[in-house]
Amino acid sequence: MRKVSEPSAAALTALRMTPEIRAGLADALMRMTSSAEGTRVWLEARLRFHELVLLGGGNELLGALWPSIQVILQWISNLRSNGDEVGGHDLAPSYAGTFAKISSGD
Repeated sequence: MRKVSEPSAAALTALRMTPEIRAGLADALMRMTSSAEGTRVWLEARLRFHELVLLGGGNELLGALWPSIQVILQWISNLRSNGDEVGGHDLAPSYAGTFAKISSGD
């Protein structure tokens, strides 16, 4: 579900982003990069980043997916915190790249 909805939401956000959404994404990214992955601050920032991407394009249907995406992200985080490898790499650079592309309208 994320592979279908999030790229579409990111594309719309790149085209329609408001200064408030941009600032929110930048803040979430800053909190992720200044916190250790898996900490409460990092996890909250990650959730906020995804929420803003889904809502930032102003599409009501994509925005309505946020509760489902939130549950998926929390589930993945719980798996990682239990020692299961889900991805197993530093995610902050990926989020930084996503932010850079969205900010440039890509």
